[in-house]
Amino acid sequence: MSLQKFRLAFYGIIVLVVAVAAFFVGAFVSKKRVEAKAATAYLAVSPEEVEASRGFVAAALASRFISEHPAALESLRRARDQNPSMTGLDYQLALTYLDLADFDSAAGAAQRSVAKSEELGNAYALLALIALERARQIDSPELAREQIARLVKESTEAAPLNPMPYYVLAEFYRAVGQSELALGAYNQALLRSSKSDGLMIVMVKAGLSGLLLNQSSQNSPLQLNMISGVAPPEQLFFGAADALLRGDKGQANDYLEEVKGRISKETYKAILSDPFFQDYLSGASPIQVPEPETSPSPQG
Repeated sequence: MSLQKFRLAFYGIIVLVVAVAAFFVGAFVSKKRVEAKAATAYLAVSPEEVEASRGFVAAALASRFISEHPAALESLRRARDQNPSMTGLDYQLALTYLDLADFDSAAGAAQRSVAKSEELGNAYALLALIALERARQIDSPELAREQIARLVKESTEAAPLNPMPYYVLAEFYRAVGQSELALGAYNQALLRSSKSDGLMIVMVKAGLSGLLLNQSSQNSPLQLNMISGVAPPEQLFFGAADALLRGDKGQANDYLEEVKGRISKETYKAILSDPFFQDYLSGASPIQVPEPETSPSPQG
């Protein structure tokens, strides 16, 4: 598989999937801390405030899916105002600041996540990505090599099966022109992603919730977020769901046919178990993934 195809596959599936997992796999469930101060803060949050904060998180997620990053940031801030003890919120703020190219705020939020031992694997990988994006801004990605190596190592030690640090590593290699190493790192990310297909299921179901939340008879057909002219798999599912909500079963089926061969059979069937897709459940061929060896640290 070519380097460009790998990159297209991972932009949506790795970075966004990891972000949504933090929203919907318990990272935002406020929990009692060992430290007395944090426990007091948790107890001070009323059930109504907890519920309101979750609503703002859902709104932020819906905004993220349609690339309305300022709106996502505002919703996350309102969630923080309602429930300051919400676990994982700093990491989500960091991702959103990065989407807005506010590198200082992104790094600060990611560092707070690390300091709290929240989302450690993701937060270290995100700090590496921030370092890379900063270096890209001045056309000098090589300057970030040592920092990325250190942060990727921290990330893989904190979460060995997390695909995100390998995605960041691949992006670094691509930026410095080491295409063969980039391809190997993308492969390693794909291997880890295949072990975490449940994250993509979570991501799509969250997106479906966002579509329902914003559905209106006046809405025009959903515009898919394309990357270099290619729709990531989750976007095709969103398009199918939107088509079904508008009563256009033919368009929905076209989207589902397109996505069939791009994800594993198991993941495809799991996503189609959603009520949106009951009439379209069918098989697909599993993706065959090569297994090269690659180092988790940038090589010179």
